[in-house]
Order: sequence, then C-alpha cells, then structure tokens
Amino acid sequence: MPSADNVTFSSVAERIRTLTTMLQGMGTRASPTSKKTEVPLFLRHLVALFTCNDTFDNEAKAIAVTGSITIEGVRILVVTQNPFNMSPPSELRVEVVAKGDKTFQQVVGEYEVTLKEHISDLCAILANYNSHSGDRVKQFSDFCLFVVDRSFRKLSSRVFQDEQSWKVNLVQRIYYWTPGECELDDIQWINRPMWASSQAMFPDGMRQRTLDGSGGQVQWELSNTTVKAWAQFLARKANDAKEAERSKPAGEKRPEKVASALRDVHAFCHLLYRFINWEANVVQILLTKTSLAYRLGLESPTDGIRDMFNPGAELMVPYLDDMGREPTESRGQQVLQYLQSIVAWHAAIMSLYDRTLSLRVPENLDIGLVEVPRCSVKVMSKDDINAEFFRRYPASSLAARATIGDSLPDLCPFRFTGTVHAETTLMGLLSYFAEGSDRVKYDVQIQNEAVLEEIIGPATFERAIAVSNNCCWCCNWLGNKLTDINLPASHGVIYAWSPPLVGVDIAVLRDLEDILWRKLASALRNASQTRSRRSVHYNTVACRLR
Repeated sequence: MPSADNVTFSSVAERIRTLTTMLQGMGTRASPTSKKTEVPLFLRHLVALFTCNDTFDNEAKAIAVTGSITIEGVRILVVTQNPFNMSPPSELRVEVVAKGDKTFQQVVGEYEVTLKEHISDLCAILANYNSHSGDRVKQFSDFCLFVVDRSFRKLSSRVFQDEQSWKVNLVQRIYYWTPGECELDDIQWINRPMWASSQAMFPDGMRQRTLDGSGGQVQWELSNTTVKAWAQFLARKANDAKEAERSKPAGEKRPEKVASALRDVHAFCHLLYRFINWEANVVQILLTKTSLAYRLGLESPTDGIRDMFNPGAELMVPYLDDMGREPTESRGQQVLQYLQSIVAWHAAIMSLYDRTLSLRVPENLDIGLVEVPRCSVKVMSKDDINAEFFRRYPASSLAARATIGDSLPDLCPFRFTGTVHAETTLMGLLSYFAEGSDRVKYDVQIQNEAVLEEIIGPATFERAIAVSNNCCWCCNWLGNKLTDINLPASHGVIYAWSPPLVGVDIAVLRDLEDILWRKLASALRNASQTRSRRSVHYNTVACRLR
C-alpha cells in the first residue's frame, strides 16, 4: 500500500502538471533572469562539450551538469531528460561512463550516437591526446572537428537564432549600419592579433601603421573613421559561420565532402571566437559603446499571453525563449550573448588547452550519467479543475463565473506532454545527498545509490548546476527555494513541468502549486479583460459604421 507521503506527492504533482500545462498553453512568462556568474566556468564548458546530436531526436536532449574538482580528481554527474528511457518510472539509476577504446578515426563520422556513447568517445579522445607529439596542431584540429560534428544540430540552431527570434538577419543589419559622427570619444591604436596576421584578414577601410623600433609591430586604428570597417569585419566573420553551416550537405555519405564542410564550420567559428574574445574588446566596444545595437531593429520579447478566446491564436508577441533580454542587460549585451552562444563550443575547447596546445585535463575523471525516467501523464479532470479553481477564487458575479467557467474547459489538457526537467532532477539529487538531509523520496528506488553519492557528494557543497538551455520559470523558482542552489539564466517561460521524485519536501511543492493557481487566475482575468475591451471596441466601431 502506498505511504501517505507518496499519495500526497502524487496528488500535488498531478495538480502541478495540470497547471503548468495550462499556463504553457496560455504563453505565460515572467521576466528573464541571470545568475550565470554563479556557475563555475568549467561546468558551463562541460555542458557544451557533452551536448550532442541524439539518436532519436532531431534536437539534442537537454542536459544538466554538476561536479567538483578535488585532490582525488574531477567528479561529474550528468542528468538528461529522455522520453525514450525504458526504465520504470519508479526507478532512478546512475551509469558510470567508462572511457571508450575507439580511435579518433573510428569515432569521427559516427554522427548519431547516444549521450553515453558520446561522453565515452569524448573521454577516449582526450585520454589519447599526446601533448608531446609533434603533431599537436593536427590533434587539436581533429578534436575541434569531432566536437563540431557531434554538436552540429545544436550549433546550427544557434547560428540562425537571430532570424528565428528577432525576425532579422543580424549580419545584414550590422553590415549596413551607418555610424553617427561621434560614436567614439577617442582614437585607439590596437596591436594586430596573431590570428589576423594574414593580409586577407585586413578589414576593408581600416587604417594601420607600423611602429618604428618594435620589430615591425602593426597596429590598427579604432576610431570614428574606422568604426564602420570594424562592424563590417564582424558582419563578414559572422556571415562566414552562417554560410558554412548552410553548406554542410544534408544526408551526405561521402566522408571527404562531410569533412570539408566541417572544416569550414570549425575554421569560421574558431575565427569568430578569436575576434569576440580578443583582449582588445573591439566587439564589446562596437556593441556597447556605439549606436550599433540600438539601430538593429530587434523585436523585444514581452510578457505575452495566448488569446484563449481565439482558438489556434499564436502568441501576441513572437519570441524565442533563450533569446529574451534580461532586465539589466543592454541591447548590445544581448547581441553579444547571441554571438557568444555560437562560439560556446570553441570556448569550451580552448579552455582545455594552454598556449602550446598541451591538454589541461586531469587524469582522474569520474563521470556518472542519470537518465530521468518517464513520469506520469495523468492530469486533473475538467470538473476537478473547475471545482478547485472556484474554491480558491469564488466568482464575484454569475457573469464572471460564466466567463471564466466557459474558458477553463478549453484550457484543460487531456494529458501531460512535458517531462521532469534534467535540472529539476539534479536539484533534487543535490538536496537529497546534502549533509543533514532528510533524504525524502516518493515512490522511487535509487539504484546504485552508493555510487551516485560518491560521484555527487563533493558537489553538494557548492551546489552549482550548468544547463544546456536556459531554465524555465518553475526550475528557477525551485532553485531559489532550495537553499544555495546556483543555476544559470532563466528565460522566465512556464513549461509543462513535473516535480522531481527525490529531495524536495511536500511543503515546497504546495507553495509552488499555490503560486501556479494564482498565476492561472491572473492570466484568466487579464484574458477576460482583453476580450471585454475588444468587445467594446468592436461595438463602438459597428455603431460608427451604421
């Protein structure tokens, strides 16, 4: 017989699944937030490297990563949500990822692999890297091609996010920007970087000089006169990356054709990474110290709700969740975040190497993988939703009750279509294994619990989580509620969401449920008022036309 806690959890989880599914359908969202600086850089880089094309999905599965660096080595736990996981919903297990035994030539070209296979192959390549070899440049290049190949779908989607989210071709807007007369306060002469030593890298319209007695040091000018040339140089480098992405032949079976396309993608993304992260900060100056970012004509995602009185209506304001601007973020910083997201894989790769291309990866690397099991798809019935809503929020009049009561059935889901998010499960595990924890769990057995505790144990002190996508509103709320959980950015969107089976007290979930009911009531009131204003407007127009 199920325990009282299990029955209570099942009931609360069902209501949370119902409410989040309804609110997702209404397009409910809050302001984006960011705590990226609180997540160690090495975890953020690992998320990029672990993201891969999936055997079953067109897009890579969302993953969450925590870990720690100790004197014994590095311990990493990866959690992924997998709708194809055949484990029973009542079972949570960890798999220790062993280093693979394949050579580089064997793993490159294996485009669609499981996440476990990808991590295993990644560890094998790193372990076989020979820093004393005279062929370090080729080894580095091969590793870059491997990462680009395995993460191509995710990389490609990021490259074209500007067109999907802002409805503009950012490259064209940057290229055709017309600067004002006084964009910069002074003239800077910047040493030409090593990565731009080729004459082909010389931006059109640039001014340069060679310093006397400096061994022929070449400097480029950054000023009002040359700022447009710098912007066009940035546009061309970003466009090169886009064109390389487009040129990779879909379904191409010939290895030489695929390899050639991947080399182009790597070369242009690597160069864009170099430019963005150049210590002269030219890209940052262009986007935050000039009028460039404010003249790009980007759409601003706002708090939109779906018009549930108009079936099939889209969100009033289109947005791509991860591209929303954070409250303290300028437009230029937002564009810079977009560019940095494109080169995230090269940033991660470069973090593994020093200037001589020697590898900086500890020998003792323990990695565990948890695939979140399927969750229940059960949701509340329409009658139960109606009864609970009006119990909490009695209607002020029969008309108000009729308006809302007519709307609720159209919003009620038939089944739950979401998942237990990867970062949600990881937060639960960090809380479950934390020192002094009550270790609460609900109708789930943790397999290999001792192994899981050994891997995640050191990470329970820093409690930092890196995620492959920005967190949803529910994950962000839970991270704030659970003491000292450090999560990255949140886009503020409410998705269909189910709570974790471990580590979270019922009282916390009840608090979340109460907030979700309030959000539903607020969204319904706003929608009802919107419909009333439209009705008055249409009636007024009709009277004028008579």
